[in-house]
Amino acid sequence: MKQSLQVVREAFAGGRLTVNSLEDGSGVVLDVEGEQLMTMNRTGLAVVQLIADGADDMEMIIGNVVSTFEVSPARASHDTEEFIDRMAKVLQC
Repeated sequence: MKQSLQVVREAFAGGRLTVNSLEDGSGVVLDVEGEQLMTMNRTGLAVVQLIADGADDMEMIIGNVVSTFEVSPARASHDTEEFIDRMAKVLQC
């Protein structure tokens, strides 16, 4: 999991990924290298914005999801880890 977070962080830090928020709270992430546009719901957008801002602590990201979206820690952990794993896989293709 930590490896997936690192892959996504490096993509943001290197300028490969950019985040754009939409008025409804959702957003999009543009992968300029892979020429892909990934749509995000409010939760996904919150996670990618934390990573784009340099977050490198999975527990902090999960804690933010729990407090912001009022979900259980177990659910937030599972969903956040799965989401970041999927993003990392897309970036590694």
